Amino acid sequence: MCILLWLQYALERLKVMCEEALCLNLSVENVSDVLALADLHCAEQLRTHAIDFINRFYLSVCDI
Repeated sequence: MCILLWLQYALERLKVMCEEALCLNLSVENVSDVLALADLHCAEQLRTHAIDFINRFYLSVCDI
């Protein structure tokens, strides 16, 4: 049981680390794909960050 808890914690931590890396590397070219991944994997922090990015750079995102 302890191992399962550790594994669950480790995977959750890995998910958070991946979300943080994706947030730092958002671009006009990848934001729509990242938003789709965030929705698919229930990554709320990443989803919020992607939507904020789209709102800030709306015209550039729409040009792509």
